[in-house]
Amino acid sequence: MKRKIWFIALLAGICIGAAAAPEFGNPKCWKENSSGRMTITRGAEGAVCFDVKFRPGTDFWAYPEFSLPEGIPADANYLVFEVKMVQAEPEAGYRHAFVMFGYKGGVVAWTPAPWWQLQVIDLSRHKIDRPAAKALRIGANPNSPALRFLVRNIRFLEEMPENDAMQAVGLIGSKAPAMLFVNGAVPELRVREHFPGLSYEVFNHRGFRMARGDVAPDGRIRLPRLPCGYYRIALDAPGKRIQGTGSFAVIPDPAKRRTSPDSPFCMDAALNVVETVRTAGGPGGREEGVRRFVGLAGLAGLNFVRERIHQDRAEPRPGVYDWEFYGLAPRLLAGAGIGCTAVWHDLAPWARVPGRKYGRDLAAVYRFAKKLAETFRGQVSAWEFWNEPDTGYWDGTTWEFAAAAKAAFLGFKAGDPGIPVVNGGFAVNSLAVNAFPDDILRNDLAEYFDIFNIHIYDQLRDYPAIVADWRRLLAQHGAADMRLWVTENGTYAEGCAAEALPGSSNRVQSPEQEMVWAEFVPKSQILLRSLGAARTFTFVLPPMNEKHGRKEWGMIRRDGSARPAFAAFATLTDQLAAAQFLGEPDLGSGIRAFLFRQPDGSQTLAFWSESELDRTAPDPVGGIRPVHEFRRTFAIPASCSAVLTDLFGMSETVSPEDGRLSLTATRFPAYLSGGSDIPVRTPPVGTGAVGARMSGLDKSVVLSVVPSEEFTVGVRKNLLLLSAGAKERKVKLRVANFSEENKRGVVAVEGAVPSGLPGAIELAPFEEKEFELRLPAGLPAGRHELVFGGLFNGRRISRLVLPVVVSAPVAETPLLPGSGDPVRWRKNSSGAMTIAWDEREKAVRFDVEFPPDTDRWVYPEFMLPDGFPEGTLGFSFEIRTAQAAAEKPDINLVMLVEGEGEAGKSHHVYYTPSCGEWRENFIELASFSPGKIRQFRIGMNPRRGKVTFFLRNIRLHLAGKGGACNKK
Repeated sequence: MKRKIWFIALLAGICIGAAAAPEFGNPKCWKENSSGRMTITRGAEGAVCFDVKFRPGTDFWAYPEFSLPEGIPADANYLVFEVKMVQAEPEAGYRHAFVMFGYKGGVVAWTPAPWWQLQVIDLSRHKIDRPAAKALRIGANPNSPALRFLVRNIRFLEEMPENDAMQAVGLIGSKAPAMLFVNGAVPELRVREHFPGLSYEVFNHRGFRMARGDVAPDGRIRLPRLPCGYYRIALDAPGKRIQGTGSFAVIPDPAKRRTSPDSPFCMDAALNVVETVRTAGGPGGREEGVRRFVGLAGLAGLNFVRERIHQDRAEPRPGVYDWEFYGLAPRLLAGAGIGCTAVWHDLAPWARVPGRKYGRDLAAVYRFAKKLAETFRGQVSAWEFWNEPDTGYWDGTTWEFAAAAKAAFLGFKAGDPGIPVVNGGFAVNSLAVNAFPDDILRNDLAEYFDIFNIHIYDQLRDYPAIVADWRRLLAQHGAADMRLWVTENGTYAEGCAAEALPGSSNRVQSPEQEMVWAEFVPKSQILLRSLGAARTFTFVLPPMNEKHGRKEWGMIRRDGSARPAFAAFATLTDQLAAAQFLGEPDLGSGIRAFLFRQPDGSQTLAFWSESELDRTAPDPVGGIRPVHEFRRTFAIPASCSAVLTDLFGMSETVSPEDGRLSLTATRFPAYLSGGSDIPVRTPPVGTGAVGARMSGLDKSVVLSVVPSEEFTVGVRKNLLLLSAGAKERKVKLRVANFSEENKRGVVAVEGAVPSGLPGAIELAPFEEKEFELRLPAGLPAGRHELVFGGLFNGRRISRLVLPVVVSAPVAETPLLPGSGDPVRWRKNSSGAMTIAWDEREKAVRFDVEFPPDTDRWVYPEFMLPDGFPEGTLGFSFEIRTAQAAAEKPDINLVMLVEGEGEAGKSHHVYYTPSCGEWRENFIELASFSPGKIRQFRIGMNPRRGKVTFFLRNIRLHLAGKGGACNKK
C-alpha cells in the first residue's frame, strides 16, 4: 500500500495544502502564542525559528500556533517533526514541553534538547480528538527568560516513518573503552564518515555548550580538557540532516580514588551468562569480551561484583568437571583485584528430577558445592546457592529446597571453611504474598547461611518497609543481626524501552530514559546503605533485554558506549566508596540528605530533591521522564569553603556567606565535601554481622522427605494436599550424614506422627538411608504439620517442617456457585477481552488481544460478596491455556483481594500454568482470612499478543463437619 503523507505545506502564501510541498519554511503561517515577546523567522537550517524573550516575574511559556481548519487528517496515525530547543540558562530545565492539538484536541509531552532530534507522536496511543484539533502548537515552559527553538519537516503520516536522516551516534567513535576518558586526559573522538563543513558541538548533561569546532579532514575531533561529566556531542554539515547525539564521559581517575574492599557499592557483572559480553570481544571472542568488561568494572570503581555458575557446563556428567568457561571471569576479576560473590544458579539436567528444575540427590549437591569452593578458593569471596528460589527458578517444595541448601552450605564449607555462604536471593518483597522464605526458615535454615540476601526492583519509596519486613522475619528466626546484602537492584521506572533497535526485536532506552537510570543508581545505592545493606549490587553491567525485548538493562549500551548511569556510578564510588555512613540530617521537606565520614575525618554530604522517582509508582509502559528538576534550596552552617560535586563528577568550590552555605538540591544526587559538621536527625543503621545462627545443632545430619504420588503439592510449594478418601499416605524419609564421623541417633516427629519411624539409626560418614513412613489414618480435614527433628551423637539436628492439608472427599467438594457462569466474571485486562461459555471444553473461555507495545496482563475477576464460606481450607481450579512451553508467561497469578477493585489488601499467589493441557491447581487459604476475600482473579502476563485460556471445576475444599483447621 502506498504510504499517505499529509504535509503542512509552508509555501509562500499557502499555509494549508494536501499536495507534497517542495520545501518547509513559511514563518508567516505561524501565529505568535507566548507569555513573552516572540519573533518568528526563517531559520538557516531549513526550519522555522522561534525566538522568545520573557519579562522577569511572569509565567514563561511559548507555544506558537499553526492553524488546522480541517483538523487532523482522518487516516493519519503519526505526527512527525524535527526540533531543537535552547534556552538562555540550559541548567534551569523546563517545567513542561507539549505538543498541543487545539484547545480541546489533546496534549502530548515531549523532551526538549539543544540538538536536532526526531519526534514521532503515535496519535493512536494518545487521547486526541481529531475534529477538535483545529490548530497545532509545539513549544515549552522554560525556566529561564530567553528561548530559541527551530522546527522542520512536519508531517502527518499514515504509517510509521522510516527515518532517512543520519544519526550522530552512528558516526562518532573513539579508541577509549566505552567512550570513557579519565579526568585530566584530552578526549579524542573520530567520525566514521567526513563531510565538507562538518562541525560539532559538545553539551554537558544540563545543556551547557562546553565546546564547538570543526571536524578535522581526517575525521578527528580533539577536544579541550573537560571536567568530569557526561557529555553529548552533536554534528552538523551543510546539506546534511544529522539527528541526535553521540555521548562520552569523563570519569574520576581510578588511581586517585579513595576506596575500600568493603565498599557497599557493588554491581551484578553477570559476565559468565550475558551474551553481549561475548559479542563485545569482536575477533577476540568471549575472552576478550570478558577482559573488556573487567576493565570497565575497574573504571567504575568496583571492588566487588556478582557472578553466576551453572552446573550443566561445569559438571556435564557426574564427577566430570570442566572449568574453562566459568573459570574465566573469576580469574580475571581476581587478577584485577575485584572480589566477587558467585551464584550456583541451577542444576545440571542429570541431577534434576525428570522434567523439573530441582533435584533430590543431596549428595550430588554437596559434592558440587565442595568442588566449587575448592576450585575457586582465593577467587570467589562468597557463595550463593540458587537464584530467586521463591520464583520459578526452583520448582520443588520448600522443604526440599531447605534440604538442598543445607547440603550446599556444608559442601561450600568443606571446600573452603572460611568462605561466607549467602542464601539464594529472594525476589518477592511482599511477605504477605511470599510465604516461601518463612517456610524454608522454619526448617532451621538460618543455621546454614552467613549473609542474608534479597533482590529489590520495587519503588524507592517502599525500600524502608521492605527492609524492615525482612529484618522482622530474620528476628523471628533468631537471626536479627545477620548481615544484609541486596545482590540485585534495579528499576522499571523508565518504562518500556522507547527506541527500536534495527534488525532486532529488542528495544533500547531513549536518552531521557537513560537519565532516569542515572538518577536511580546513586539514589538506590545510598538509600539501601542507609537502611543497613552492607552491599548493594546494581543490575547489571553488560547490556541485555528481558520482557520480550521491551525492557533493556545494562550500564553499557549495545554499541559499547557507557550510559550516563555508568558515569553516575563512577562518581558515587569516587565520593563515597571508602566513607562511613553517619546518619541522615534534616534539610527540610522534600530533601533527602545522608552524611558520611571519609578516612581522613572529613565529611561528605550526599543530597537530592525528591522527584516522582522517589514518591510514585511510575506507569510500567510509559515510565517517567526527568523533565522537572524539583529544585529546592537549603542552607547549612559553614565556616569555610566546600567542594560541590554533581551527579557526573563536575566539581566547583562554594563559599559561605554570614556563616552559612546556600545550596540548591535537584532530583539528581550531588555531594558536598568539607565545611562544618552537620547534625544528623536519624542515626545510622548497622550492617549486621557475618555468620550463621548458632544454637548448638549438629548441622551435618540433614533430613529430606519425598512424598508419594497420592499427594498433590500446593501451588506455593509449601504443603501437601491429600484427599480424606485417599488410601495410600506414604512418604519417604531420607537421613543423610555429611561428615567424616559415624553418627547414631533417632528421628522424632511432632504433630501428626506417622508410622514406620525407625528406632536407632546408624550412619557411616557420607551415608544416606531411606525409610518409608505412612501418615496416620483418620486425620480430620484441615491443616496439619509434621515437624521432623532428632538427636544424633547427643546433639539436636535441624528440623524439617512438612505441612499437610487434608480435604474432604471429592464427592463432598462442592463447585463454587456461579463460577461456571461467564456473566459472573468481570473483564480485567490491558487488552480487548471477551468472556463466553465453551460447550466443547465445558469451561468458561477467555479471549484477549493486546495492542502493540503495551504491558500485557489479563486477570478476570470473580466477586465474592460474602467472602469464602467459613471453614474453607482453599480452592482448586483447572486451567488450560493454548500456548507452547516456550510461550509460557513468567507471571501467572491468583490474586485474592480483600475488597472491591483495588481498594482492599491484595494477596498474590503464583500457580502452575498450562501449556495446552488441563492443569489443576490448589490455592490454600489458611494463611489468609478466607472470610475477608471479596474477589479473586486468575490470569497471567502473556508473552503473545493474543491469548485464549479456559477455567473450569473451581471447587471449595472445606474442613467438613467438626474438621477445624489444625494449624500449629
